[in-house]
Amino acid sequence: MRRLDRPYRPRGWWRSRPWWPFVLLGMCVLAAGLALFLVLRFVVPWIGGLFQSDIGENVLPLQSASPVVDLSDKSREVLLTGNNRSIGDPAILGDEIFFPGGMDGTGKTLVAVNVHNIMTKETTRVEGIQAKNDGILSLDVNAQYIVYFDSKDAGGGNIYAYNRETQAVKELMRVPYGWPQVRVCGGFAVWMERTGNVTEKLYLMDIETLELTTLAVFSDSPFGLSAPGVGGGEVVWAEPDPDRTEDSALGVLKMLPLDGSRTAPETYFPEMFVYSPVTNGRARAWMDSSLADGAGLYLSVEGNRPKKIAEGVQGFGLGENFLAFTQGGVVWAYFFRTDTLCRVSPVGEYCFLGDVGEHGVAWFNITDEVRERDILKYAVLD
Repeated sequence: MRRLDRPYRPRGWWRSRPWWPFVLLGMCVLAAGLALFLVLRFVVPWIGGLFQSDIGENVLPLQSASPVVDLSDKSREVLLTGNNRSIGDPAILGDEIFFPGGMDGTGKTLVAVNVHNIMTKETTRVEGIQAKNDGILSLDVNAQYIVYFDSKDAGGGNIYAYNRETQAVKELMRVPYGWPQVRVCGGFAVWMERTGNVTEKLYLMDIETLELTTLAVFSDSPFGLSAPGVGGGEVVWAEPDPDRTEDSALGVLKMLPLDGSRTAPETYFPEMFVYSPVTNGRARAWMDSSLADGAGLYLSVEGNRPKKIAEGVQGFGLGENFLAFTQGGVVWAYFFRTDTLCRVSPVGEYCFLGDVGEHGVAWFNITDEVRERDILKYAVLD
């Protein structure tokens, strides 16, 4: 006879116990939970990736990170003297930096346009341009024209074009509301103008003939607050995605070459909100938010899928081979052909981006909140 060291229980005895159904139920719940976790963790993202655009992320270092290349030794200062203690946003063209400045006999500032030559280090006044209202708030320049907005303190003003060859000034438009930022591309002036309480219109004007074209109309839309960009012979702006009317936060890029090669703009679908796009004709960049310090910066080259460049961007612009931006008060330049990030502004400076040209960038050093004059700096990058 076999000795039993423990009570004998037949196989499967637990199935007859009263607690067995509860154990079985718990095991089923655990298995179902594990299966659900695996589906949510791996299967759903895989399926979603088949139907949604893949936005490649390449978040570059923040202010505290070590840059790949330090170009801060290229920074130079435009020495502002005389009546140019307070100046407006600059515009870079080749070896010259244009900016509103000057002061009249009544103490009114931003009454003229000055040009600084970075080769000779000399700053001169552009003869023939004089504010007729309360100050020149914005300007843009190319080989043919200087276009500028002569503002009124109460709002509105006048848009003018200065012919650089003949030195003649022509009024393009009287603006009743707001202070639009005017751009020039070839023989055209471009600006976004508020025309009603909740209406903005994007205008394109032939400077010679004064023929006015309305490129887009926005009614109570965040895209109406998005400034257009010009460069490389084209104008680019943001509009709501026409195929996703149920989601007003999705936008598209509209790109129109001004050489007459297209009668209708081309559309690029980035699958996100688009704000204040810029262009150099081959690359386009934009922010995904209108927040001053909380926007993500994206770049698309040659119409390819966008790449996320940085977070918390404050200002940006495109050169010929680089995307310049400020982040945390630091000026950076991302060279997209070589995938290289460079720090442009010196350590210890808090900067506000002024303008980006084909080969350089200009900014204001606003580290000292109490200063006797503005500090305008620039760097030639390539």
